[in-house]
Amino acid sequence: MKHVLIIIVMLAFSGAWIASAPCVEASLDQAVQFFQVEKNTEALQAVQDYLRKRPDEPRGMFLHGLILERMGQTMEAMEVYQDLIRIHPEFPEPYNNLAGLLAREGRYEEAKEILQQALLTHPSYAAAHQNLSKIYSAMASQAYRRVLGAKENGLQVSLEPLEELSSFDRQTLLAVSATAGAPPSSSPPLTEEKSTAAETPVVPLTVAEVSKNEDPSQKQPVPEPTPSARVAEELPRTPEPSRTPDPVWPQALDLQQQMKSLLHEWAKAWANQDVSAYLSFYSSSFVPERGLSRQAWQEQRKTRVAAPPFINITLSEVTVTRQSQDLVQVHFSQHYRSNVINDQVRKEILFKKDNGQWRIIRERLLPR
Repeated sequence: MKHVLIIIVMLAFSGAWIASAPCVEASLDQAVQFFQVEKNTEALQAVQDYLRKRPDEPRGMFLHGLILERMGQTMEAMEVYQDLIRIHPEFPEPYNNLAGLLAREGRYEEAKEILQQALLTHPSYAAAHQNLSKIYSAMASQAYRRVLGAKENGLQVSLEPLEELSSFDRQTLLAVSATAGAPPSSSPPLTEEKSTAAETPVVPLTVAEVSKNEDPSQKQPVPEPTPSARVAEELPRTPEPSRTPDPVWPQALDLQQQMKSLLHEWAKAWANQDVSAYLSFYSSSFVPERGLSRQAWQEQRKTRVAAPPFINITLSEVTVTRQSQDLVQVHFSQHYRSNVINDQVRKEILFKKDNGQWRIIRERLLPR
């Protein structure tokens, strides 16, 4: 873990906040110091000594969970975080770390519910918003891969862990002190820093327009043509060569360009969320993966193309292979990004010429 337990250290050393026996606080101080230098066994012993005397104290419980997590004792760490949530539901950090452990095991639905509970305690909690977005992305990626027939590849998502009770403000400490039977002191309050998830507005790119209300007086005068220019104007222009019609069956280079252009038009319709245009690229003989009927696949695609607030599609590494006069195979890398998914896959699309138009008859994911 990269960060230092700043808040825990500050709270552990500020004996004026919670009045307790010096030896009790000293054991927590020692646990923090051991944890910082990665002496996990000693840190665990010290925090357990502390919790035997103050079993429900949130700082000690949270540090206990962090130590167990670092030592690889995942189930025990989960139990500590669950106990901390049950006893002190006002702190969002244990929810976040518990969700991270669940996500590490692929239990995304449970992780999602835990993060949603964290947002009930702190609706503007930035870490929970960010990690919940990662969970949604992982769940959507799994569903997307299943629809296209990809094998489960143990997709994992890493949530950002927290090592401090940043929401452990003075008012909460006073309440905990009262519950523990220790009178709070009158030390000056600390200013709580609130973490908010700032939203950056998406500014669409626009084409600059020339103002229609230009002042004619501001226009630069057009210079008179020189004699040589007049002569050049009077010379007859060389007629442009007539365009050679495209051959019925394009050559290899023309086919490469044609299929790449067609593929980008398909991606453009998808990114523009133009459902009708997107589906028009698929042949009536298109067979979906995983045994879906054409009707079920089409309804599913309508929802997934139209539903997200935005979709970005980037294609790269496109290779075109002609298999026969009417069949062309295209391999490419696809980077898909929406508000909940950010995924990159390798794909194969098989185009077939149908009534003079190239249509998709097969689409599948390729192993990376």
